[in-house]
Amino acid sequence: MNAIQVAVVVAVWLMSRSGSVWAQESPDKESQKVKNLTEEVNQEQLQTPMNAGRASLETRLNSLETRLDQMQTDTASDLRVVWKNGFKIISRDKMFELIVGGRAHFDGRFRLGRNDPSTSTFDVRSVRIFTRGHLFEHYYWKVGVEFSRGRGRLRSGWLDFRYFDDIQLQVGQFKEPFGLEALTSGKYVKFSERSMATKFIAPAFGTGAMLHGSLLNTRLGYSIGILNGNGRNRTDENDDKDLAVRLNTKPLAASNDNLLKGIQFGGSLTVGNKKTTSIDGSGPTTQMGTRFFTFNSGVGRDGERIRQGLEAAWHVGPFGISGEYLKLKERLSNGGIGSASGSIRGWYGTALTAA
Repeated sequence: MNAIQVAVVVAVWLMSRSGSVWAQESPDKESQKVKNLTEEVNQEQLQTPMNAGRASLETRLNSLETRLDQMQTDTASDLRVVWKNGFKIISRDKMFELIVGGRAHFDGRFRLGRNDPSTSTFDVRSVRIFTRGHLFEHYYWKVGVEFSRGRGRLRSGWLDFRYFDDIQLQVGQFKEPFGLEALTSGKYVKFSERSMATKFIAPAFGTGAMLHGSLLNTRLGYSIGILNGNGRNRTDENDDKDLAVRLNTKPLAASNDNLLKGIQFGGSLTVGNKKTTSIDGSGPTTQMGTRFFTFNSGVGRDGERIRQGLEAAWHVGPFGISGEYLKLKERLSNGGIGSASGSIRGWYGTALTAA
């Protein structure tokens, strides 16, 4: 059973357990219930003989409190539909939450000179729809679909088991634990596009399982994953799996010095063996879509592939700087004629302040 099926089964089961979202009683009806019970108490107080004593009245009040408690228990698992930073369905006891959202990416790209080989164009780059949430206190999920260039595909689909802060398990299709910029949502990257180094070297999404968590009062974070290493929606072409590891630390996160508490460092590593018949015609492109590097015909991956990354960032108030150094080393073959190791390196640095 894949991640989408699990998420659907979980949602349907919970709804059947808790009752219809639309059939739940409104706050006005619940207020009317309380009002009616209050009037009942007042009537009983008037009808209670003076010589019945305090005990009789306390018995009736205790009975009313029991009924009120039962009414709250009966409605505790009802679902509520709210609009708060997006569309949400939440149980009253907050043991279930379902969030539905989406994003559209629209571009206008225009060349500046006649020597630019790209074409000026408008482009609906992608439309994404997702649902995420949690069941009880420990089970979280996300399923996202992306429509781009006339076709749709699964972007992310994972389950996360969060019993402890220091060790959690995530399975499915998710972002591989590598790099700072690659793991930052497109909504929050500092420029309109990620750097060329990140786009070409970082692995982005993968399918597998990952242990992750935070230690030392969140000053140290870690992620260790075993993945296919072939990107989104692809099975592995061999029995070897990629190992992905990332460590990141904010050593002064608990400091009272605002100037220092925003310092962070990190490192990432992926190791695996890949065998691809041909990767000719592929290679990095500019943001306008112009390919500036292409592998020759017949070239394929044929052996060990290693990615390495170092990252650093510092944020204080509206000011922030960040940077990464990334390296990719892999063994390539030329149609069985011969093989050799090649490497690509890249880096970026940013410094921004908010007005």
